[in-house]
Amino acid sequence: ARAAWRRGDRRRLDAILARLSGGNRPEEALVSSMAHALIARMDDRGLDRALDELAEAERLQSQLRAWLGAGLPGLERAAILHEQGRLRHALEAAEPTLAVAAEIGAGILLADAPSHVPLLRRCVAEGLHARTVGSVLAVLDRPPGPTAVAVPGTGETLSSREVEVLAHVAQGLSNREIAAALFISEVTVKSHLTRIFRKLDANSRTQAVARARELHLL
Repeated sequence: ARAAWRRGDRRRLDAILARLSGGNRPEEALVSSMAHALIARMDDRGLDRALDELAEAERLQSQLRAWLGAGLPGLERAAILHEQGRLRHALEAAEPTLAVAAEIGAGILLADAPSHVPLLRRCVAEGLHARTVGSVLAVLDRPPGPTAVAVPGTGETLSSREVEVLAHVAQGLSNREIAAALFISEVTVKSHLTRIFRKLDANSRTQAVARARELHLL
């Protein structure tokens, strides 16, 4: 919906609303409110209506505790206020959503964070849940991870995650350390290593690293 709004594609937004109409899931009502707010934003004189729509969506989200997959109307509303130069009101609007993120995990901010970086940077500067918000901005600022690479002469391809795991193996990290670094389980690390060994025709971590360097995959 936000992508359609950026393109000024009212038809697409109307189609999203039509698809959501009559839905029984509470999250659909939340997304519908967000879409209505974006439509209102297409008209400069509709900003007040957009703010009202977002405030209602925020109340619904708080009631449902539906923090993933349906957008964050509190941040959306705060971003509008920030764009208008209404700093105090913007921080007040952002605070409830950021407080939830501080309580249950900063990850709920990640999907919407790229659209609201100026607001989030201002929150950090003003000391509003700076640790939580700062951790999200650090993820956004992180250089892109490795891409998938073909293994020459085999028809196999190491996925981007397998390349990442292999790079950590080359640094001498244990499975537990790799799991912690990549926020995955040790079982998942072992699964990646099994596939890496097969694709590189290797029988050990040392042999896999040597083979990867020989093929210039690391």
